[in-house]
Amino acid sequence: MDSKYVLPESTVLELNGGRIALGAAARAWDEYYHHLIVVELPDRTPLYGEWEPKYAANRIDFDIEILSFGYLDGDSVGTTNIWNRLAFSPSERTLVEGLILSLFSNAAATATLNPFALKVARYTGVVRFVSRWIREQ
Repeated sequence: MDSKYVLPESTVLELNGGRIALGAAARAWDEYYHHLIVVELPDRTPLYGEWEPKYAANRIDFDIEILSFGYLDGDSVGTTNIWNRLAFSPSERTLVEGLILSLFSNAAATATLNPFALKVARYTGVVRFVSRWIREQ
């Protein structure tokens, strides 16, 4: 995968012509660090999205929330301006959702990344997509 945000040790998964990998935690436009996913869809440049762990009350168990997707640049991730994200067809949305679910269900893809690698944390296997995480055409 050709992106400065993809970690060298990242596992790149392929599904139905698309590719996905976990990206580095990038310092974006707001000077905060954001957890990135990097996706390549057929006939598109790399696209970026943001995820974050959501911890249970016990502060051990965590789920994954997909916050946003469709940025052309990892430095733009997290901006609230909807026009910084591309819009996708229903079939592209389905492909992106499938790629994300495959990525977070693949133990090898997440093994070296915090919080997955922490001995004091436990991933529940749940991935949630927040409202308006993706723009649709």
